[in-house]
Amino acid sequence: IAGNSAVPENTSQLPQNMVALFHFGRSGTGLLHSLIDDHPEISSLPSIYCRGFFNPGVWNSIAQGGCQGLPERFAKRFAVLFDASSPQETPGKLYEDSSSLGIKEGMANVGKSRNEVLLVDKEKFCTAVYSLMQNFENINAGIFFLIIHAAYDLAVGNNRKKNTAFYHIHNPDDYAILNFLRYFPAARLVMMVTKLRFGRSWRC
Repeated sequence: IAGNSAVPENTSQLPQNMVALFHFGRSGTGLLHSLIDDHPEISSLPSIYCRGFFNPGVWNSIAQGGCQGLPERFAKRFAVLFDASSPQETPGKLYEDSSSLGIKEGMANVGKSRNEVLLVDKEKFCTAVYSLMQNFENINAGIFFLIIHAAYDLAVGNNRKKNTAFYHIHNPDDYAILNFLRYFPAARLVMMVTKLRFGRSWRC
């Protein structure tokens, strides 16, 4: 496990580009995210489950104990990523209620009849993470964040290597933004805002 250095360039099996999406007000970021899901060139995780990945202490709690067990500790902390009906809280903004986030985000009533729950095989995910981890002598939060994107794609049966990771960081505090940029200084940041004009709401 490495420290707070940026992501090295020799990550050829992982996405090489990073795009982060922020929101300001009810600006339609969820809609934009849904349009990007399953893009052949873009790797993304569902909803805003990982918006607090770069919060204070999150990486330290996951990395505690070293590489062995790292995928399992991540999967336990972000249980909703594998079972959208999970009531377990995920790291988010201070004082924000993040329990049952998958239900709130509509991921527990998907499918044609809206009666299916989004599930991902946790064991396949962890196996994929371990396989990708073997390519690195040291792993920091940035490398691992790219690994979980690639591993998630493999767990859902998408074996295509994707060049860009799309991160719905949503509404981070200052620490999380700066911590994210520490690892991804070249990331492209996109913010969607709601603009009020003559009593009507416009999305920019």
